Amino acid sequence: MYRLLCAAAISLLTILPCHAEPALYLVVHEDADGRLALTYHSKVDLAAVPQTAASNDWDGHGNRLERRLAGRILKNGVIQYQSDFATSRWLRGEFHALADGGGSGIDAHYTKLNEYDYVLRIPASSGSLLQLDHPGNGFASASRLEIDLDHLPPMPTNRFADNTSIPLVQSGDPANRLDLLILAEGYTADQQGKFQQDAKNMIESFLALSPYKDYRNLINASGLFLISAQAGASKPACAETPNEPVINVNTALGAKFCTNGSRRLVAVDTSKAYAAAANVPNWDKLMVLVNDSEYGGSGGPVIVMTTNSSVVQLAQHEFGHSFTLLADEYSAPYPGYPSCSDATGSQQSCEANVTNNLTSLKWKGWLDNGTPVPSSVALSDPIAAGAWEGARYLSSGMYRQCYSGIMRSFSTPFFCHVDAEAFATRLYSAGWGAPSQGIKNIEPKTIQPSGTNVTAMTGDTINFKAVVVGPDTALSATWAVDGTVQKSETPANSGTVSFDYPATAGNHTVTLTVTDASPLLLTKKVSTQNWQISVSNYKSPNPTNKADSERLMDWAEHTYPQFFSPAGTTTQTIGGYQARYYSDTQTYLGILNGRVHIYGAPFGGLLDVGLVSDFMPLVGNAGY
Repeated sequence: MYRLLCAAAISLLTILPCHAEPALYLVVHEDADGRLALTYHSKVDLAAVPQTAASNDWDGHGNRLERRLAGRILKNGVIQYQSDFATSRWLRGEFHALADGGGSGIDAHYTKLNEYDYVLRIPASSGSLLQLDHPGNGFASASRLEIDLDHLPPMPTNRFADNTSIPLVQSGDPANRLDLLILAEGYTADQQGKFQQDAKNMIESFLALSPYKDYRNLINASGLFLISAQAGASKPACAETPNEPVINVNTALGAKFCTNGSRRLVAVDTSKAYAAAANVPNWDKLMVLVNDSEYGGSGGPVIVMTTNSSVVQLAQHEFGHSFTLLADEYSAPYPGYPSCSDATGSQQSCEANVTNNLTSLKWKGWLDNGTPVPSSVALSDPIAAGAWEGARYLSSGMYRQCYSGIMRSFSTPFFCHVDAEAFATRLYSAGWGAPSQGIKNIEPKTIQPSGTNVTAMTGDTINFKAVVVGPDTALSATWAVDGTVQKSETPANSGTVSFDYPATAGNHTVTLTVTDASPLLLTKKVSTQNWQISVSNYKSPNPTNKADSERLMDWAEHTYPQFFSPAGTTTQTIGGYQARYYSDTQTYLGILNGRVHIYGAPFGGLLDVGLVSDFMPLVGNAGY
C-alpha cells in the first residue's frame, strides 16, 4: 500500500497552503556587444515555473517587440528544462499632447535599447548546468553563458529582502492568473501608507477600463514597498525645460525624468527593479510607481508611472504593447521601425490591430453589415471595427481596426473590439509567464478526482467537481458521459460545478466543458477536463456490515500500524472530512467525496491516494 499512498501528492484542500515549487530567480544582463553576465540570483518558491516556447526568430534574437534568450538546463548531458526568456527591445515614451497630461493625439519618443536585462525563473536542480545563448545559435556561440547551478557566485545582500508585500487585487491562485507587481519608487520609510493608497488608486483606475475590467477576475495585483533614502525622482537639466530646477535624489531604483532628453520620459534601473521583484517572485508583468506628482512615465521592460492621475492612460496604453502585443495606431513616422505584412507567405505578420491586407481582412468577423472597407469616417459606435488608413507609423498602406482608440489617441481612452479580443485571447494563450499554457477556466488545483484515470465498481457514485473562473455572467458548464450531455450549469466566477456519476460497468469518459461566452470574444474560449472511468462488476464482501469508510480505516490501521497508530481511533468530522487522527504517528487518514487522503510527516505532507472503491476489494478480502 505504501507505493499507492505515495503515488499522488496534491494540495487541494483549503486547510493547507497553495503548492510552492522551489526555483531559482536569476537576473542576466546583456551588454551592447551581446555578452551575457549573471547580475543577481536568489532561491524562491513559485506557484508554477514559467516556460516559454521559442519565438518567431526573425532576426536571430526574437521579434519586433521582444528580445529573447534561449535557455536550457542539462543534467549529465540530458536536457531537463528549456525555455525562452524575453525582455523589451524598446524604451517608449508615449504621452498626452500637452505637457500637463491634456490634449489629443500621442506625443511619441521611442528608443531602441542596446543593453538588456532578463529575468529567469527556472527549476531548482542540483547537479545541473544552465546554458544561455541567443536563439538560433545552438548554444555554441562565443557569447553564450554557462552557469553551474550548484556553484552560483556570491552576490551582494539583497537590500530589498525585508521590504513589505501589499495585496491590492487578489482573485485567485497565481499559477492560474495574470499577476501584476507594482514596485514603490521614491517613497521613504515613513511613506508606506501613502504608497499603499497610491498603488490602490492606480490599480483601480487601471482596471476600470474594458477589457481589463471585464477580466479582472483573472488578474492579481500586489505592491512591494521599497524604501528610498529620499522621496521623489531626480530631475536633471533638460533642454525641453531649461527653466526648471535641477533635483537629485537618492532612490531605490534610480528614477529620473528627462531620459534621452525627453522631460516626461521617466525611467528606472531595470536590473535593480528585477532584483527587487524577487521578493514577490510570482509576477508576470512589472510596474513601478514613482512618488512624484509631475506627469511622466515610460513603457518597455517595465511600465513606469508617476502618481499624476493622467499617467494611468499611459500605463493602459503601454500594457496594450507589452502584454497584448498591440501596435500603435497613429501614423506619426518612426523611421527604421521594423516592417510587417499580412500578405500570404509573410514571415513577419502584423500585430492583431493593424494590417496591410484588406483582401483577407483578419478582423472581418467584427465588421457590422454595411461597414465600408476601406473606411473613411467615424462610425456611430466608437469601438466598432472598420479599416481606416494610417497606423503603425505609416500614413498610407497600413490600416487600423479602430477609428480612434487609446492605441491612437489619449483623447479617446478606450480599447475597440479587436483590441479587447486580443487581450482576452492573450490571457488564454501560452508564452507570457505562469501559467505557461495560458489561464484555464477550470481552476487546475480544484479538480476532483485529481487524477484522470478513475476506477470504480458498479453501483458506486463518483463525485466530480471543480471551481470555474472567468468573467462575471459569461460562464457556462456542461457535464457529459461518453459525449452525451448529462448536466448543464451557469456558474458565477469562483463557483463550484459538480456532477455525481452512478457508475455502470465498462469503460467511460466523463467530460467537463467550461465556456467563456464573453461578448468580447468572437470565438468563445472553451476549457475541458476529461476523466477515463473503468467500472468493474466486482463487489467486495462486507463481513463487518459497516460503512465502507469505516471498514477502510479499520483495515489501514491494522495493516499499516507504522503509519496509523494507535488502532481504534474515533472517526471525526474535520474540515469536511471523515477522518481519524493517530497521535502516536501524528498522522491523519481521511475520506472526502469518495477519495482517500493521508496527511503527516511520513508522507511529506498531504496525499490523495485514490478512490475508496479502489481499496475495497483488499479491505473485504482481509475480513473488514
